[in-house]
Amino acid sequence: EEDEPAFQDITKHRFFNTNNLWIRLDKLKEIIDKFGGFIPLPMIQNAKTVDPKDSSSQKVVQLETAMGAAIECFEGASALVVPRTRFAPVKKCNDLLLLRSDAYVITDDSRAVLNPACGGVAPIVDIDKKKYKLVEKLEAATVGGVPSLVNCKRLTIKGLVRMSKKTKFVGEVSISNSSDESKAVPTGEVTGTLDLTEAVGLGALKPSAIGSAPIEGQKPGTSGLRKKTKVFMGEHYLNNFVQSTFSAVKASGTDVSEGTLVVGGDGRYFNDEAIQTIIKMGVANGVKRFWIGQNGLLSTPAVSAIIRERGPVWQKAFGAFILTASHNPGGPEEDFGIKYNCENGGPAPEKLTNQIYSNTTTIKEYMMCTDFPTIDITKAGNTTVKSEDGTAEVNVEVIST
Repeated sequence: EEDEPAFQDITKHRFFNTNNLWIRLDKLKEIIDKFGGFIPLPMIQNAKTVDPKDSSSQKVVQLETAMGAAIECFEGASALVVPRTRFAPVKKCNDLLLLRSDAYVITDDSRAVLNPACGGVAPIVDIDKKKYKLVEKLEAATVGGVPSLVNCKRLTIKGLVRMSKKTKFVGEVSISNSSDESKAVPTGEVTGTLDLTEAVGLGALKPSAIGSAPIEGQKPGTSGLRKKTKVFMGEHYLNNFVQSTFSAVKASGTDVSEGTLVVGGDGRYFNDEAIQTIIKMGVANGVKRFWIGQNGLLSTPAVSAIIRERGPVWQKAFGAFILTASHNPGGPEEDFGIKYNCENGGPAPEKLTNQIYSNTTTIKEYMMCTDFPTIDITKAGNTTVKSEDGTAEVNVEVIST
């Protein structure tokens, strides 16, 4: 009883998680004693895969008990019904897309509430659960911004699509795409049924997932990864490391679609080919802008200076791949190396290199735009490559060194 005033103090407890269970400890002890030391909660079986990102990985059964079902164990227990006008639950990507849209607004006291323009009824969102099971898949589908849902009653999406903030869904909308390539939803007002299967795609900017497998010995040191040139030229070797780096950088919170990626090196054998590979993989991973050293040449100090100083601000580099094995000799029978520098111009910290290495030990595929044109890095200048559907473009600038 002495804690009740503090418990009810809304100036101290302004927000409550709706999944909380409030239990009297004396009653909990009674139930535990009654059943010999445990609470008889029902068992739930969930069919899953070992890797939630890979539906083809080993199938398993997850067993769990439902704490919410404990309410039936307490005589006289009651449930407090909190209306959806008081909170916005997010269990799946359906809910997250809705919450991020203009169907919800943020109040002055930081609450997410349904937009009054919705008339008290939230739009029903049903996006492909296989294609958008993970948040990262929804992020990829909304890289151009979140579409308007405030005037939408129901949105159904089957297949891979790309949406943007310039799209307004109105009324009941059903979108499908049976192809294996993500297709762009038209901008402007969209209503009714729309089949994007035969629509033009990204063309040269279309990313492809290329199957691979872990290759031993890809743990980077403080000076990056160094091996014999022929090792780097082996199938998937460079690709695995570059993809593992992109995955680690993005997982750290860096938005590679903003800012610029710098690429250059000391000009040793395999340098030019490696640069083209990094560009094609960078585009597939979402990079929109590159600064490449003319003839592939950029010293490590030069790269650091470019990252820190070259602008304008909206183009500022988020990182760089440096192709060098330092003082080690170069050539087809000698050494090659690669390292990643971060947004401060310095080498990747240990936490990031550890994640890169961890990724190399589990990699199953890497992303690459195989049809992206080869960039002439012998001449300073800009090359802009646009998608076939006109929704995206990539700029590669070869800078004089």
